[in-house]
Amino acid sequence: MLPALHTFYERAKLALIHQYAGFLVLKQVCSDFIMNDSEDFLYFRDRKTYPEMVKNKLITVCIPCYNNPGQIKFLLQNLATQRFEDFDVVVTDNSTNDEIEQLMGTFSEQLDISYYRNETNIGAVPNWNKAIALATGEWIKIMHSDDFFTDEDSLSGFAAHTRSGATFLFSDFSYLHEATGRIEHYHFPEKKLKDIYSEPMILNGNNLIGNPSATMIHKSLKQVIYDPRFTWKVDIQYFISLIKAGAQLLHISKGLVTIGMNEHQLTRKVKTNPEFEIPESYYMLEAFGFESLNNINVYDAYWRVYRSLGIYDLATIRSYHQADWGPVLEHLFRNLSQCKPGMLKQGWYSKLMMFKSYLTRPR
Repeated sequence: MLPALHTFYERAKLALIHQYAGFLVLKQVCSDFIMNDSEDFLYFRDRKTYPEMVKNKLITVCIPCYNNPGQIKFLLQNLATQRFEDFDVVVTDNSTNDEIEQLMGTFSEQLDISYYRNETNIGAVPNWNKAIALATGEWIKIMHSDDFFTDEDSLSGFAAHTRSGATFLFSDFSYLHEATGRIEHYHFPEKKLKDIYSEPMILNGNNLIGNPSATMIHKSLKQVIYDPRFTWKVDIQYFISLIKAGAQLLHISKGLVTIGMNEHQLTRKVKTNPEFEIPESYYMLEAFGFESLNNINVYDAYWRVYRSLGIYDLATIRSYHQADWGPVLEHLFRNLSQCKPGMLKQGWYSKLMMFKSYLTRPR
C-alpha cells in the first residue's frame, strides 16, 4: 500500500495547498482519512469539512424523520447489519426535540451518517425532498422510518441492478401489521409494466409499485420531487412524475423491504376523507392531464373514488376544491348520481354503469 499512500500524499498536497502549508498540517489532515484496501485511494471521514476530497458512495440512503427515535434507532441498527458497504446515510430531522440527534453519535463508527436538523418543522413532504436533495450517492434510496430491510443482503439486492441501464428500481416487499404481527407479501405483476409505461395514471387507481421504501432512483432523476400539495396520493404522484421524466423501470422480483403498518400513519387517517381525496384527485389530473380519463382504467379509478365517497353533486365537490372539473368528470358525477345507491355496492352493477358512462363520455 506504500505506492498508494504516496499517491495520496501527492494528491492531498495539491488539493490542499491553497488552504494549508507545511507537513504538520498535512499530517493532521491525513488523520481524517482511512485506507481502502480494495482500491488505490483513501476514503475521507470528514465529508463536511473537506467535501472536495470525498469519493461519493454508490448509494445514499435517505431517512426523513419526526419525533420517532425508537423507529430511527431500529432502522439504523438494521442498516448497520447490511453486508453491502458502499453506501452512506442522510438523516433529515423535523423533530421538536434532540432525541434523534443524540442517537447519531451511537452509530458514527458503524455508519457514514450526515445529519441535518431543521430549525422548524418544514412539513413531512418537504423533509423527504430535502433528504433527497442532500444525497450525494449515484443512487438514492429513501427509507421511511417505520420500514426496514428484510435481511442483511437487501441493499446488495438493489445494488446488483445498478448497472442494468434502468434508472428506477423497485422490489417486491412485505407488509408487517404491527398490531397483530401478521405479514403480507406483495409481488408486482410483471405483465402490468407495459401498461404503466403506456399510461402511468393507472397507478392512481392501483398503486402497483407500492411503497417508496421499496424503490431506488438514479441521481439523474434527482430533480423530480414529491409535490407538497399531496398527502394521500403523494407516493403515486412521485412515481408518475418519475415515469413522465423518462425513468426506465426495473422490477426486482425479490422481497427486499418490509413495510411497517400501524394505526398512527398519516395515510391511514386521510384515506376516504373528502378533504384530501377530492382536491388530490383534481391535482392528479391537473399535473398529468385530463386526457388520461380516456383510459378506461383511469376513468374507472375516478368512478370508484367518488362512488366510495358517496359525493356526486358538483356544488358539494366544489366546496372541497373550487376548480373547473371539466366536461368528462362532470359527466361522470352526473351518471353516478343517476345510479341506484343501494345497487352501487354490487360490483357487477357498478362496473356496468361505469362502462356505460365511459362509452358516453364527452370526446
